[in-house]
Amino acid sequence: MVESSTAKTFDELASVKALKEHFDNITNKKHLRDLLNQESRNQKLRVEHEDKFIADFTHAKIDEDGFAKLLAVAEEAHLSEKIQAMFAGQKINNTEKRSVLHVALRMMESQQLVVPESSEGDAVKNVHAILQRMKAFSD
Repeated sequence: MVESSTAKTFDELASVKALKEHFDNITNKKHLRDLLNQESRNQKLRVEHEDKFIADFTHAKIDEDGFAKLLAVAEEAHLSEKIQAMFAGQKINNTEKRSVLHVALRMMESQQLVVPESSEGDAVKNVHAILQRMKAFSD
């Protein structure tokens, strides 16, 4: 399970405080139209990962400094590790002490997601079995 070395709530992270301060003092005082006129937005406010994922912030009310602060939040919150843990079926839902398996809904039937310490088997296989039953019912 991915855990923070110091128990803090999300809003207590230094990076979150810095992002909020930047928004309150700078970004919130600007009009989106003015932000959209910045020429470098298209190159600097997009994140791509392995041609599979694109996060495009070019039309969001954020500037380059705010975007850098947003990336710092992702780093301080260990977002990358949490995403990996989610796809591995680890228990990252701390409230319910369980895995978050909605990723299995989006996985191909040929993929596999076996939750550690679970007797339910392959979550992807189970999801696709239910999807097939739903299709049969709707047909």
